[in-house]
Amino acid sequence: MGIPDITYRIRGLLLACLVLLVQPLALATDFRQLDDLSPASPEDYRTPGQWLVVVMWASDCPVCNLEAHAYQDFHFAHSDHDASVLGVFLDGSARIEEARAFVRRHGVEYPNLIGEPALVAEFYMAEAATPWVGTPSFLVYGPEGDLAAKQAGAVPMEIIERFIASRSGRSI
Repeated sequence: MGIPDITYRIRGLLLACLVLLVQPLALATDFRQLDDLSPASPEDYRTPGQWLVVVMWASDCPVCNLEAHAYQDFHFAHSDHDASVLGVFLDGSARIEEARAFVRRHGVEYPNLIGEPALVAEFYMAEAATPWVGTPSFLVYGPEGDLAAKQAGAVPMEIIERFIASRSGRSI
């Protein structure tokens, strides 16, 4: 193995590392806003000093349909001072209208993104460092933007509210 071989191997390794570093950013920017389909990222919805609860759901998820009002109630109770909710639909481009109907049916007024099912699963796995199980799934980011909690599967909003309160040093 000569010098040129080592140089090519090092370049290849550096390129592979660069791709791995950029991949999570690419995943996060392939989402679309549900209302106008403009590009968006969950990162766009983080407010410094506030918690962000990201709920990944689907329009045909029975639990998501049952719990949608609780996510809405939480958002209205907290969004003006300490926490907000962001929905991320995994319905994909084939089911945009179903996702929009879900939002209308449940009166959801907080922001929602939509992505292809594999994209949403990859995003969850990259952020949570745990396997994707299904909907609903949650990522809870702290006031500094750090991932503070993850949950694959349903969790009552009261538990998330208590978690945030305990981490914020206040009672609810």
